[in-house]
Amino acid sequence: MKKKTPCFEITDHAQVGFPVRLYQARNGKFSVLYGSEMHDELEYGEAARQLGLCLFHALACVGRINNERP
Repeated sequence: MKKKTPCFEITDHAQVGFPVRLYQARNGKFSVLYGSEMHDELEYGEAARQLGLCLFHALACVGRINNERP
């Protein structure tokens, strides 16, 4: 089986605690991988939202953004 190449990824552990990757399948659907958590068969808008949520969570986990409410 051929390994998929992500269309976007951030794996630098100084930037995010776990790798975040975005894949697009031939059928146009997207997958978002965050650590070992996979979100599959996503439409464009769903993938954009999920990618944003994963990035924000990853950044908050390493203290790069503050997710506490004032």
